[in-house]
Amino acid sequence: MRQEICASTSSMTSVPKPLKFLRPHYGTLKEFHKNMVESNLKVQFQEIITIFLLILCMD
Repeated sequence: MRQEICASTSSMTSVPKPLKFLRPHYGTLKEFHKNMVESNLKVQFQEIITIFLLILCMD
């Protein structure tokens, strides 16, 4: 997901729209993150979830 976000846009203005499609899946993403083992991947996933939440709050 991180690579797709970075590759699909060069500005933050076009990031929110694709992430809005994940709105119905927020609970699943949150639960998945909770069950992940501590790793660099978990940290990166948390960063994506944080951006996702900021976008949801702006909407």
